[in-house]
Amino acid sequence: MIDFLLDYNISEDTIKALEKKYNKELLYIFNCNEYEIKKIIIYLKSLNINCIDNILIDYIEIFLKTYNEFINLFNKYDINKLVELINKDYHVLDEILK
Repeated sequence: MIDFLLDYNISEDTIKALEKKYNKELLYIFNCNEYEIKKIIIYLKSLNINCIDNILIDYIEIFLKTYNEFINLFNKYDINKLVELINKDYHVLDEILK
C-alpha cells in the first residue's frame, strides 16, 4: 500500500516496520497523503537529515500534515541547529510536536 516510499529511497524494512506498527486505517490515510509526504521527504533530504526512515516509523503523524504545515513547524527554529539536533537524536522531535 505504501510502496511509493521506495521511490524516495525509504527501505523495504522501514515499510514493513510501518505496516507492522500502524493499523490499516492509518496507513490508508498515510497513503492518501502521498503527494504531501513526497514533498516532505524531499525537503528533509534537502536539509541532509539522515534518519528519515526512523522519523517515518516513530513520528508518522508528521507526515500526515500538509507540506506547508510541516514547513511552518520547522521554520519556528534555527534550521541548521535543528538539523544538527535531529541527526544526533531524532527524538528531539518530541519537543517540536508539543
